[in-house]
Amino acid sequence: MNSIRSLPDFTDGGLLPPGDYPLALEELRESFLVSGPSSGYPTWDAGWRLRLVENLAILARQLWQVGITRIFVDGSFVEDKDHPNDIDGYFECGLAELASGELQRALNALDPFKVWTWDPRDAQAIPRLPEASASDGTPLSCGTVPSLWIRTLVRDPRQARQ
Repeated sequence: MNSIRSLPDFTDGGLLPPGDYPLALEELRESFLVSGPSSGYPTWDAGWRLRLVENLAILARQLWQVGITRIFVDGSFVEDKDHPNDIDGYFECGLAELASGELQRALNALDPFKVWTWDPRDAQAIPRLPEASASDGTPLSCGTVPSLWIRTLVRDPRQARQ
């Protein structure tokens, strides 16, 4: 077990064991997910991983400001990939707030670059992987992530520790 609270070592397959691991942003910054495992990873890009966490921190703070408290991080960032392209993640929110556009408006009111969108027509044209979909063909979005994804939980530091 690593020194960071509740974060186990990678498995032999290079993954965190399935589960939720609550971490404050500072704990994530100080974890081996940024600094690298103790040995066997000579090309681990700690500087890049720290940059990804700093970008995550901006988005997480905006989410906390609008009342979103459960933010999940997953994807290759929580695997033993030396240089992940990004941090995959999602958050839990109310369906009505999402569907009405109120959540997007509130988040974009906080963000100077207006990055919050769920409409692909609003997003900048960037190369991306095909969208994942649920078994019924519905695109996956906020709150509809398959339960088998390995994830970590980024916790709002203003909330009491559990």
